[in-house]
Amino acid sequence: MLVVVVVIVALYVAVKKGVLNLFGGGTSEAEKMAAELDSLGYNLNALTITQNDAILISQQLLSAMDQFGTDEKTIIDLLSTLNKDDLTLVIKTFGVKPYDGQHLPSDPIAKYLYSTNLNLQGWLKAELGGKDLAQVKAIFDNNNISF
Repeated sequence: MLVVVVVIVALYVAVKKGVLNLFGGGTSEAEKMAAELDSLGYNLNALTITQNDAILISQQLLSAMDQFGTDEKTIIDLLSTLNKDDLTLVIKTFGVKPYDGQHLPSDPIAKYLYSTNLNLQGWLKAELGGKDLAQVKAIFDNNNISF
């Protein structure tokens, strides 16, 4: 019975993640996103926040999105205070995180099977809509950061 479960899970993962990635070929989406994050640059002299501030802001953004109901006000308040370099640092600090869209419990198996890896922009697009999404997009656009 255990062998059957393992085979079913392996097949599901192969389909979800792509057969090439299962056998070591190709680059996964998470690896592509991580490479994009690594390529983001910012001017240290233009930062108005510290690395610790960026960590705190990233955690607050995640908390505002990774629960039942999205705290749009917190997201907009946090992002609207950042300049281009600060926002870039926060994007890099947020990194790529699994997003399940269902706010499942933090069960690592459930997160792996039922999630997709998204960067900050992906999380924001998935969680926001209407005028809130337009407002956040404007913040990114005003800072010349792709959204």
